[in-house]
Amino acid sequence: MGEFHHHPDGLIYVRPDTGTVYVDTLAHFQADYGQPAPALPLDGTDEQLYTQNVRHAYKRSGMVLSGGPRVYTWGDNCIAAIASLLAAQAARPPTPTPPPG
Repeated sequence: MGEFHHHPDGLIYVRPDTGTVYVDTLAHFQADYGQPAPALPLDGTDEQLYTQNVRHAYKRSGMVLSGGPRVYTWGDNCIAAIASLLAAQAARPPTPTPPPG
């Protein structure tokens, strides 16, 4: 079962059943996927976790506030797009590292 995870650290994680996990910022995810991640629906919500056909939870500080549909087509489509997400991420120039000091 794959996962789509809007993590409280501000990153998007797309975890397929097998293979490489996609992890990036909201802005990079939008550029790589071609559309933004859905907004978190409740005030104070800092996390969305969807595991295909198992759970779909909206959380704050690790506590579940609400649930979403157990079959979440948007999340399923995102998980199915893992190859194009990873290709777009790899094609992007790396972020420069600031010099020390």
